[in-house]
Amino acid sequence: QKSSGKIFGLLIIVSAPFPRSPESNHVRR
Repeated sequence: QKSSGKIFGLLIIVSAPFPRSPESNHVRR
């Protein structure tokens, strides 16, 4: 369960620099 949180955080950090995209919007929700 802890790993899930770490992965999610990493995903957000990786998606942060990315431009506005439909995928990013879905992740941000």
